[in-house]
Amino acid sequence: MDGRADRCYLNCNTKTARLAAFFIAFVVMIFSGAAYSQNTSNLYNPGQSKIDAQLKTWLANTEHVGEANITVSMLDYRLKIQDCERPISFDFPFASHKTVRAKCDAPAWQYYLQASVVQPSSGTPPTAPAQAKPPQTTPETLSPNPNSSAIQTSSALAKSNPTDQQTQVAPKLTTPATNSGVHTVLTSPQFLKRGTILEPNMFIGTEVASQPGDMSALSNPKDVVNMELLRDLPANTPLKSFDLKPMVMIKRGQLVIVSVGEGKGFLISIRAESLQDGQLGDQIRLKNTESGRSISAVVTGVNTAKAM
Repeated sequence: MDGRADRCYLNCNTKTARLAAFFIAFVVMIFSGAAYSQNTSNLYNPGQSKIDAQLKTWLANTEHVGEANITVSMLDYRLKIQDCERPISFDFPFASHKTVRAKCDAPAWQYYLQASVVQPSSGTPPTAPAQAKPPQTTPETLSPNPNSSAIQTSSALAKSNPTDQQTQVAPKLTTPATNSGVHTVLTSPQFLKRGTILEPNMFIGTEVASQPGDMSALSNPKDVVNMELLRDLPANTPLKSFDLKPMVMIKRGQLVIVSVGEGKGFLISIRAESLQDGQLGDQIRLKNTESGRSISAVVTGVNTAKAM
């Protein structure tokens, strides 16, 4: 019996030790995976350096700022960015100037990057009370000088309608909240499938914690106009600049309404067959369905173009 008890004791201890070792290895694996995910999310794509250098020079000349004050968001480190054989071209594809499109002709590629201008600090800002309390002017202290009529009018308006005065001061008092580590981004309340043509009413503004160096999340609803979703977007997920691309408004083989003579004293519309795909503003080739002649036109909308 003693021998059996000893063997049972040894076997039990061995099993306990194995379970403990397995549990420790499992915990280490989880934390290692989390650490790896966090580290890889901050990796800088080596192919982006040449884009950044040219982008900052272009943006500095366009916005009249110094290159040192420009910050550019990081692209996904898994993207294989090919060297451009020609100078990269840049433009603002959206109404706001927060997103810059980098485009290369050889080889053909384009990427959307979030760029912002950080203004240098100019000292301690004035305190809120100094802004919130304009100088008080009473009828007894008004100067009889005729040139002071503007001051009298402003004082009278301020005293007669104090609510408007408070409304003007309030934004100044709440401005520092934008730098409190929270900003508003666009999210969709429902799942959006890849290839969806986006509209502003599909999104709502959601406050999220700011992440230093990450400016890819979109916040302006106008930035999604005439854009197409590149990947499935789960509900309540911030929309990023690299999640979308300009939609194809004219597809090859489709019939297009082409305006001819605009700005020349006459205007007619003809039907033409598109010979290539085109996005808004692209110059494409079409074929007149009646005469068979080839014409050039600029894409102006969905299945519409203007002859050159």
